[in-house]
Amino acid sequence: MLSVCYKGIALPVSWALLPKRGNSNRQERKKLLNQYIEFFGTASIDSFMANREFIGGNWFEELIQCQIPFYIRIRGI
Repeated sequence: MLSVCYKGIALPVSWALLPKRGNSNRQERKKLLNQYIEFFGTASIDSFMANREFIGGNWFEELIQCQIPFYIRIRGI
């Protein structure tokens, strides 16, 4: 699910039901983000915030290529 945060409330704008258990993969996340970008554009993104599921060098590279600032929650060391 991809949501837009406005005044402390998250409003879902795009989502996908996955026919599997577990986390989404990079391709599934990329598709969801691209749907948003096609509709609203990257200029509408102040920053991208996600939980620990959205980790990985390739995924970070996707966000950097799109010039989207991101904040990812990661596990403590």
